[in-house]
Amino acid sequence: MAVSAAGLWIVRLIFSLLYGREAMGFGDVMLIGAITINLGWNATIWTFVFLSVVGGAVVGIMLQIPRAVRAYRWARCRAAGSASAALAWPLARHAFRKGIPFGPMLAVGAIIALFYGAPINQSYINSLQEPKMELRR
Repeated sequence: MAVSAAGLWIVRLIFSLLYGREAMGFGDVMLIGAITINLGWNATIWTFVFLSVVGGAVVGIMLQIPRAVRAYRWARCRAAGSASAALAWPLARHAFRKGIPFGPMLAVGAIIALFYGAPINQSYINSLQEPKMELRR
């Protein structure tokens, strides 16, 4: 628990310094520690982290697309008759900068890893191994 929580705390600290604002709440760090205690320290942890990050990215993009489209359309309509037509794209980009809670993604990733973590890991390991060739006589 201490290793995983400390690792995420360091990641949180680095990205907070890079962005100049809070990158992730401390509750996410504590949640990672609690999930690590329950899942155990094995390959399921990496599955959990992968599922949380990928799930969070997919859900985050799906939630942000309608906001970006609305901002882009609004700016295009507003700038239709003026010289500031180039304002539409920066406003659409700004719509993607809204924060999304990461805790629910962590919880969903943990539940999937709890029930299906070992089979997911095994199928991944099997996909990395070369197929065995049979010798024909």
